Amino acid sequence: MTPAWYPWAAPAILIAIGMFIIVMSYGALIQSKRTGRHISGVPFFGGLFVFLGFIISPIKWLAILALVDYSYGMFVYCLLSERFKQSKKD
Repeated sequence: MTPAWYPWAAPAILIAIGMFIIVMSYGALIQSKRTGRHISGVPFFGGLFVFLGFIISPIKWLAILALVDYSYGMFVYCLLSERFKQSKKD
């Protein structure tokens, strides 16, 4: 008989790594704004680890929490802003 925590062991490790990367990326973003210099976080990887952790967990719908990583929204924003800049030039 397996312990009750066993299905959450591997997902918990992946989620913890992902949350660490997300927090550090937010810290890099805040520090960039504060100092005026660009400090790069690690885009996409925090959300990817959180996504993978919840996909292999018993509760799959929690994988939506991977969208907490700001880099996904910023990626879409950058793509759209570049598209609109190019359409204004034409």
